[in-house]
Amino acid sequence: MSSTRLNPSYQMDIIKSSGEKSSLEVAGPLIMESFDQNQIDPFITENDYLFLQAEIKTVKEGNPASNLRFPNKNTNNIVVENIYNLYKIYQRLNENPVVITSYPRNQRYISFKMNEDGTFTITNKKTNDDYHEILNQFLESCNITKEMIKIIRQSSERAKYNTYMADIISFLLKVNYFHMPELFEEKNLTPEIVESIDERFNDIIVNDQSWRPKDGFNSLYYSENYNKNVTQKFMIPKPGTIDKVYYQMWNLLSNQDNGIKLMVRHFFTNSQIVQRWSDYWESDVDDWFTILAIINAFKYTTLTNQEEEILKQLKSIVSPLYENIKSQISPEPEPEPEPEY
Repeated sequence: MSSTRLNPSYQMDIIKSSGEKSSLEVAGPLIMESFDQNQIDPFITENDYLFLQAEIKTVKEGNPASNLRFPNKNTNNIVVENIYNLYKIYQRLNENPVVITSYPRNQRYISFKMNEDGTFTITNKKTNDDYHEILNQFLESCNITKEMIKIIRQSSERAKYNTYMADIISFLLKVNYFHMPELFEEKNLTPEIVESIDERFNDIIVNDQSWRPKDGFNSLYYSENYNKNVTQKFMIPKPGTIDKVYYQMWNLLSNQDNGIKLMVRHFFTNSQIVQRWSDYWESDVDDWFTILAIINAFKYTTLTNQEEEILKQLKSIVSPLYENIKSQISPEPEPEPEPEY
């Protein structure tokens, strides 16, 4: 079996249906060529919703969220400029809020370790609940083998083969915004591009160590200082609500239909178009598992024609990813012929 890391794939995943809502989710760094806020509009309708998978941070809180930065300096600064311009476009588009779909790391208490033998170890720092059976049934229903896990785990090498499955949590928060808006709190915030030489980076301590950005790396942070061109309303997950979302996640991964899966199906059937900017295999495995988790909401029940069409589109997203993984698995060696005497 090859341990070659899968090539990262940045792409806009699009699901179309016959509903009314239209949304754009940013679930990875916007690494495409820098776009002019006055020339390119990524939104489909004037009533689009913007969902951003990146926790809110101020200048004094160290590195911005991982989806707002990049290891290469030039690409990093393009990512920062792109998200800032996206905010400007969205502010002019409508009065819908920016919906943040990430919890700070210190609120996440369930993590997943991909082991060398292709198994998972789930760590729950808050309760004694054991979810291995649900996860293993989910993996089996998705035809995910241990050999496949051995391949994809290389994408999380920098995280020591750990993942929070944060993209699944973010997807559920997106769905919850329409079904359970009480999980969010409203804040008026101003995004700001901050250069590495900014004096506000002086004397910053993060995890008991001095910290400042690398030279030449711009960063995007938030403040409450008003700027008419970019200040807007944000909806942020309330502290303490992650318990509810974890409950939903295990229901989504289960091998039976339930109210959470029905809520997911309604999200898509009530949508006109769902756009998701994804970064498969860049530094984690969450994007792939998220699409598989969504597909799981369309199993174990009788689907309408509309739901069947949505499922078909979801499968078309993951099919090339499956093939990419399987192409990395070395075939079983041919048995040695029996000697002739």
